[in-house]
Amino acid sequence: MKYVVGISEIVLWATDKERSLQFYRDLLGLEVISPSTLPNVFLKVGEGNAGIPQMIVLVPKTEMVKAAPSGYQLHH
Repeated sequence: MKYVVGISEIVLWATDKERSLQFYRDLLGLEVISPSTLPNVFLKVGEGNAGIPQMIVLVPKTEMVKAAPSGYQLHH
């Protein structure tokens, strides 16, 4: 039987990306590990396994996503 040994990433929709970034980066002290040119923000939570850090990914919640049926909120 296989067991879960960790979680690599958690993806969160952000209706206000800057406010969310201020919370996770400035208040909790997480490190931004993605280039500023990307629309999504990757924040390092921990070291993780096999060289892949544990992270929170902030994804801007666009108008298209807001209009999607409620069952369509799980991304991957």
